Amino acid sequence: MFYTTGSRPPLWVAGDIVSCDFAYEQRALSLWARQKHPELITGAVGSSAPVVAELDFWRYLQVVEESIRSYSTKCAENIRKGFQLMMNLMNSELGREELSDGSYKLGYGISQVCDIMNNDVNDPLRNLQLVNKYMAMSQAMGAFCPALCLQAISLHGVASGNLAARILAGARSWTWQTCTEFGYFQSTDGGPNGIFGSVTPLSLFLNMCRDIFGPRFDSNYIANAVRSTLSYYGGAEGYKDGYRTD
Repeated sequence: MFYTTGSRPPLWVAGDIVSCDFAYEQRALSLWARQKHPELITGAVGSSAPVVAELDFWRYLQVVEESIRSYSTKCAENIRKGFQLMMNLMNSELGREELSDGSYKLGYGISQVCDIMNNDVNDPLRNLQLVNKYMAMSQAMGAFCPALCLQAISLHGVASGNLAARILAGARSWTWQTCTEFGYFQSTDGGPNGIFGSVTPLSLFLNMCRDIFGPRFDSNYIANAVRSTLSYYGGAEGYKDGYRTD
């Protein structure tokens, strides 16, 4: 919460304020807060923050691929093979049933993910399944994670005191911001040569916004909202790289 009346609450008098956020895209909020309210905020932490609001944020997965390749080319190619197998299975009913045996989720922690993906005992698709289980355990979310989009739709207009519901409601709030301010949709529209294939086109996220929040939030609405945000905050002005701040 920002106090812009010219005075700070007593709790703040004794020290300076430094803004920070743990999430990749949301670190931009930390930097923007400092930029817009230097009279209130002494400093901001926003390593790797993408300060350029962008509708189709395909560069995100490009950076992920570069990071994985810098660690292990073999791992990157195994991920490519795993996603290709997954996309091939999606083309048939039997294949989709096989893919439904457990959920799939993008992983993080490059060394741990690559240790799994470079296991030659399994095929790359099986290793992707094991990456998903590693992700679920590391996030203490159980073996299977429900689809965020469907859960967000079910929470539309619903208030609940349940902890799980509040967590999902918080995720829905961030989804609202992406649909009405920032974009940052991490699509695979950067080209067919990426290791993640073309499984998440921009249209997937645009349809998600409309399904969750209503027909008003179509592609034109979202594109205009992102342009407005970019104009207000200034984008990469003052930064060497608007997609990976130092």
